[in-house]
Amino acid sequence: MSRPFKIVLMMLGALIASLLIGLFYLSTLISPAKLTQMLILEVRETTGRELMIAGPVSLGFFPRIAVSAEQVRLSNAAWAKSPQMASLEKVALEISLLPLLNRRIEISSIQLSGLILHLETNAKGDGNWLMGDIATPNSATASSSSGSAQANAKKADSDADAIDRNLVLIEGLNLINGQIHYQPSGAAVSNYGISRLSMQKNGAETAINADLKQGAFTIAIKGRMTSIREVLRSIGAEAIDVNFDFEVALGGKPSQLKGKAALNPAKPTQFDVAFKADELDLSAIPAFNHPSLPTKPTSSASNANTTAAKAINAITPSSQTPATARAAERFFSDTPLPLDYLPNANGTLDVDIGQLVLPTKVALKKVAVLARLTPQQIDIPQATFQLGNGRFDGSASIGNLQSFPNWAFKGQASGFTLEQLLVSTNSKGEVSGGDMRVAFNLTSSGKSSHQIASGLNGQSQITIGSARLASSFMNQGGDVFITLFDAINPMRKKSNATTLECAVAYLPVKNGLVTVRDSIGIETDRLNIVLTGAVNLNTEQINLAFYPKEKSGLTAGLDLASLVRLQGSLVKPQVGINKEAAVHQALTLGLGFLTGGASIVAQNAEGVMNKPHPCREAMQSWDRIYLRS
Repeated sequence: MSRPFKIVLMMLGALIASLLIGLFYLSTLISPAKLTQMLILEVRETTGRELMIAGPVSLGFFPRIAVSAEQVRLSNAAWAKSPQMASLEKVALEISLLPLLNRRIEISSIQLSGLILHLETNAKGDGNWLMGDIATPNSATASSSSGSAQANAKKADSDADAIDRNLVLIEGLNLINGQIHYQPSGAAVSNYGISRLSMQKNGAETAINADLKQGAFTIAIKGRMTSIREVLRSIGAEAIDVNFDFEVALGGKPSQLKGKAALNPAKPTQFDVAFKADELDLSAIPAFNHPSLPTKPTSSASNANTTAAKAINAITPSSQTPATARAAERFFSDTPLPLDYLPNANGTLDVDIGQLVLPTKVALKKVAVLARLTPQQIDIPQATFQLGNGRFDGSASIGNLQSFPNWAFKGQASGFTLEQLLVSTNSKGEVSGGDMRVAFNLTSSGKSSHQIASGLNGQSQITIGSARLASSFMNQGGDVFITLFDAINPMRKKSNATTLECAVAYLPVKNGLVTVRDSIGIETDRLNIVLTGAVNLNTEQINLAFYPKEKSGLTAGLDLASLVRLQGSLVKPQVGINKEAAVHQALTLGLGFLTGGASIVAQNAEGVMNKPHPCREAMQSWDRIYLRS
């Protein structure tokens, strides 16, 4: 062996021996007790919270720095309900030695078990995860004189290098048996379980596996994405392309979420995302299930337990349901829609679902939605689905997003039935048939649902074919509609069902005013009914007059000249009935009737009531509605 080589070996051996002696000496200086005290002081100074470690703490230095602790607790915000924000049965991490020489922290693994996390917000919307007085490196600079700005400019490159050096690289994270309890202010607690969460660095990617649950609902995630460390390092500093491809099982039903996003601090994000599933059951997902609307009416005329209310409640976020509006005596809310949460981005979202089960239990087939997003506009050129033998085709756009949005909705549907739509209302066996067709073409503007309703322009039409409606189903409408049905057709009480022959509603709307000029017609086995009047979506006032006409021979001897009016507000509709006055009008004026302060002369009232085919006369051309520019 050559002398130089022996010298190298001796030097290498001496270096290793020195390192071992140094590590041993370091381990005697930094005992677990001292380390625990250092951690408690650091957490208190940085976050203002108390760190408590009740279990044993261990510390190792070779071949990696290894730290573990048991029974770890972190105190909560002073206003929070739970005394601890977080607790861990055990935490263990390993830090690589050599990167420390370059002032980089590389954590090769973190092992967590028994995590319990209590997250909540107060009345101001502050979260307990916001911890006080965490100063940023630039905070002192911001309050210094202008001379320091020049010094900072000179050190910009070195600061960037320091940021890169000080990044913490985590190669692997494993969590088992975790629980997260989340309670927004004034709301119920949502509980989430984490059976397993694994994130492992694999080259330029991070492999992710997770098994989660909320109640009995399970979520399994498996896939990979661009290295999380690289994404965190680059966000807000430099451009990076993020690719992801995940298999997501929701309630045991598999789906795929994949796409890419180009993140650049100098320009809006560019993204393309695709979601595909053979079946997606929203009714099984807790987030889509809300408490029922209040069933106790404030008066006999305001029973909220209606079939329509049930359907709306099941497909609308709880904060947007009529329950909230009713509390403020409004149907349409003035609360701005959460458009500010939309990303400042350009991109596309492509959704393809074989079967989508809505919270109402209605099953839609072949759901396809294509959305294109820019910072100023959302375009949905395609939105289609099938229901039974029927099909819906629609489109929508929202423009001028960052100031006062403009809305446009257009769609048509045919081939489905009223019976299919009412699957969610516990009306099985109470409704049969009812072939339907719908078309609408509407525009508006506004930030809230009330502004949108107030500015609505366009027209819509819906038709219903032959159907059988059980009296028990019609009684689900609540006090108002029971009173209305009984007033229009007193003979209804003597029958277990109503045979609907047809119903047509053509509804033109201008600046939020829906005008009904004999454009709602209903034909049953006993009656022909025509409606006139208006619904003002701005003031939310209803003024609709019902003109029933008995069919010869079916209700012989029954006087139906008692004209009925539905009035009041959308939240509290009322039925106006004046049989004595109506009969008097019929005898003296030939069915004259006063409604909304406007006199309807006898000849016109009689003409309305004697329309032989209300459905046919109310019907408008479908092309006129859907193809209207």
